[in-house]
Parts: sequence; C-alpha cells; structure tokens
Amino acid sequence: METQAFLRPATGRKGLSPLNVRYFHQKLWFPVPLKQSIKSDEWDSTLQLVKNTNPQAQQLNTLISKTKNKLMEIALQLVAIGEEPTIDLVKARFRGKPIKLSTSVIHHPSAPQIVRVATTVTSEPEKSNKPYGKDFITLLEQWPTSSLHITSSTKKQYESFVSVFKQYVKETKYPASFEGMDMEFYKHFATYILYTKNHWNGYFGACIKKLKNFLSWAETEQEVKVNPRYRSKDFKVYREEKEIVYLTPAEINSLWDCREDFSKADRKYIDLCLFGCLTGLRISDIQNAGGLRVVDGMLTGKTKKTKGTFKIPLALDKRISLLLQEYEYNLELVSDVKYNQQIKCILEGLGESFASEVTITRYKLREPFYFTYTKAALITSHSGRRTMITNLMKSGRYHEKEIMEIIGTKSASEFRKYHAVDTEHLKMKAVREAKAA
Repeated sequence: METQAFLRPATGRKGLSPLNVRYFHQKLWFPVPLKQSIKSDEWDSTLQLVKNTNPQAQQLNTLISKTKNKLMEIALQLVAIGEEPTIDLVKARFRGKPIKLSTSVIHHPSAPQIVRVATTVTSEPEKSNKPYGKDFITLLEQWPTSSLHITSSTKKQYESFVSVFKQYVKETKYPASFEGMDMEFYKHFATYILYTKNHWNGYFGACIKKLKNFLSWAETEQEVKVNPRYRSKDFKVYREEKEIVYLTPAEINSLWDCREDFSKADRKYIDLCLFGCLTGLRISDIQNAGGLRVVDGMLTGKTKKTKGTFKIPLALDKRISLLLQEYEYNLELVSDVKYNQQIKCILEGLGESFASEVTITRYKLREPFYFTYTKAALITSHSGRRTMITNLMKSGRYHEKEIMEIIGTKSASEFRKYHAVDTEHLKMKAVREAKAA
C-alpha cells in the first residue's frame, strides 16, 4: 500500500493541470481528485509538491499531505483488524460508504483466552515453561521503578511511555498481553500512534524502543514468557533524523550587528543563539555543565549526554569572551523549551535570510509527507551546534577529530549528524576547472 501525488494532463483554455492523489495496492490504484489545478511547470514531480512559485503552494501542499495521510490511515486501520487494504475497501471508506468485511477478520481474544502450544523443543526448557499469565499492565506499571541501571531522566521517560501505553489500551480496548506481542499488535499500535494520535516515525520508534526494553526486562528479571516475535527485525524501531538548519558566517555577523537593537528580554535569546553558534553548546549543555569555566584560554565543562568534557578555545572567536563577560559566565538564562519557542518568533522578523523557505520530509512508516517552513521556524538550540561544526569544517582550519575534541564527543556518528554537507564546493570546483580549460 502506497500513496502518490500527481498531475492530470492539462485541460481547458487556461491549460491548468488538475492535482490528484492516488492510492496503490498490489499494482492497482484509484485516484482522488483534489479539485485544484496548477500550471505544469509549478509541479515538482520528484518531491510530489507544488513549487513555491505558486502563491498557494503551502495550502496546496498541506491539502496533498492531509489527503495522503487520510488514505494511509484508512489502509492501516483495515490492516489492524486483519482486513486486506484493497483499493475497493479504501475507496469506499474514504468516501464514507459502508463496507462489507470478509468473514476471515481476526478478532482479538481476551488475555485469559490466549493459549499457544509449543511446536519445538528448545535447549532451555526451563525458559519455555515460563508462564504467560502475569498481568501485562501490572508489570508495566512496576517497570520504571523496578528496572535497574537507569538514570532519573530515563525513569521519567519510562513513566511517560507507561502513561501513553495505558491510554492506548483504554481507548482502543486492545487486549495487551505478553503472548500478544506479535505483528498484529505492532500494526495496531502503529495505527494508533501515527494516525489516531498523529505522531511521526521518531516518536513511534521511541515508543517501540521503550516497549522492547520493557519486554526484555519482563523476560529476564521477572521470568515472564514473552512472544519472541518482538525481537525480530519486523518489530522495527523507526528513527527520524530531524532537520537542523545552520547559520552562515554572514548571518552570524548580521545577528551580532543588530543585537543592540533588541529589548533586554529579547536580546538574551539572540545572545544565546550567537553563543551556541560560536561554541557549539546547546542550551542543555550549558545547563548541565556544572558551571562554565575558563582554564588556560579554554572554555571547559562536562557534557551530560556524551559524558565528555568540552574544551572550546576562546581564540575561536573573540565574541565568545565578550558574551561570557557580559553575562558573568552564567548563561543559564532560559529553558530549552522556552528558547526553542521564542527564538523562532524573534528571527521571523529579521528579514530575507531567515524568511527563506526550507522543505523537509517526515515519515509515517515508509510513507513520506512534505512540509515547507521558513528557516526561522526551524531554528532550535541544536542549530548552534550544527552551525559551529559546519562552519569550522568548511573553513578548513580544523579536522573532524579536533572539532570532536572541542565539543567533547567521541562518537563520529553523533558528530556527523551535525555536519551539514552541501554541494557548493563541487559547483565552485567545476567553475574553476571550466575557467582553466
């Protein structure tokens, strides 16, 4: 099952092409006309989006996403009840018509009714004899406080997941059980998180990861027999790379030049943005550093997330020292959440650079959805880290390992998440080669 946006051939005197979305299943499809038309050169067939040259691009792209979203929601709801998501069933339900389900629909038995007969002999008979019978929700509630080797922040995350899962069971009446942790459950839970609650793959993946942690704990520490399917690759933990934009050196200079024009209340957000762009420190890094100190010309502190020590040379940029002195080395000014909210609003009013549009892709399982935002709307405290890393790498003054040591991480994969690779250098090289030829 899949959805796709497309243009019909141009019709009428104006030569406009009607916008459509189609639903695919097993090489068959049906179209959903969106009752909107555009010029053919305003359509990006690769991204399946209306280009920004159309003044209504944002509204039309939102309409496309909502229609694709609705079709996939219907299809996954059918899958969750054991029904094949054929084009006839999806089309009928999309149009609000009654549908006739097959007689082979799988009904979920209640937990006490579930019985499985072992068909193979394992090398660990004592493990296979563990009971399924322990109450799923009771153990789930015990898990955050009983699980060993976790931090207080992880405990809070576990407690939050427990609340989400209990709400899922309450709203859907799904009979959660240890034996029932199979693909039928996975599809049902995916439909609830991604479509009923309208989350994305990153959130859904985090839920599945915590669920697998819980099931492993129940199996190893509580000696409960759990359906082994939860350990299979089909029980996939989806991940989502967030779009992190960065500021160019020119944008940093422009922001520095206008910082005095802001009120004291707004200026602290501008200064935190600048400090992050120059040092690579996020708001959480500043809050968890245990105080910022300068030793032998290096700004130092502990990084909680990577359990390292950042060592930032003040000589990187003289403005680092100016900001430290102005705030007397205390930049714990606002929370991460508050900063991410306010900096967007402030930068929106700073002109063309921050008003440029960025298209990002988000996913529900394998289904892509496209959104267009202004650059300002995507700025977060993580943007400072990407800015510092990207600009230092592009300058050619520092190597990857040196920058990793500066920001206090030993993980190359973590580092590369923040390195924005563009193709400008390829274009410039091609220009130089052409001139030399």
